[in-house]
Amino acid sequence: MAELVAPEETAMADPVLSITDTALARILDLISDEPDGDELSLEIRVAGVRDGQFNYELAMIGPQDISPADHREAHGLLTVVIPAESVENVTGAT
Repeated sequence: MAELVAPEETAMADPVLSITDTALARILDLISDEPDGDELSLEIRVAGVRDGQFNYELAMIGPQDISPADHREAHGLLTVVIPAESVENVTGAT
């Protein structure tokens, strides 16, 4: 099992993806509806490939679900977490 660390113990990395202002506002709105929303991050991972395109899986995760190997980046008030094995294939996505 991977060692887990609190998000504040891991430095934020340079962004590898971009999020439009509209999408960011919508995501923050959804997270704010959750009881523990102030602790949640958005996880983006590659779930597979279909017709030559990556399929992405999105989830709201708590600090206990973040591995030290995961890439973490800030988008305003939103923390985005990308599992290490997905970083290369998420880089440059919007």
